[in-house]
Amino acid sequence: MASSTVISTEGQTDAAGGAHLIVVSNRLPVTLEQKGSDWSFKLSSGGLVSALSGLKREMSFTWVGWPGKDFGAEDRTKIDSLLQENSCSAVYLDDETAEQYYNGFAN
Repeated sequence: MASSTVISTEGQTDAAGGAHLIVVSNRLPVTLEQKGSDWSFKLSSGGLVSALSGLKREMSFTWVGWPGKDFGAEDRTKIDSLLQENSCSAVYLDDETAEQYYNGFAN
């Protein structure tokens, strides 16, 4: 079961003076794909992603969450750059921690 927390940033604005929303979720709203040494992503189809997609035109977002698997240091650098360009910030979990969370604590 996915869980998310939307953090209110009342009174905070982005660089353009508009509202800024920080979403903290167990998963990022994207699915990462590797082709050779390049990384790309596609938008996931979750309920919260769909619900908030309309607000993206009205305010800026930062989405914080797990990218879905563990990555090596070199890949993390590339992924972080790609995610940052798209207002996302990864929280990396090693495979054991992810396994214990998703198949232990969360279930």
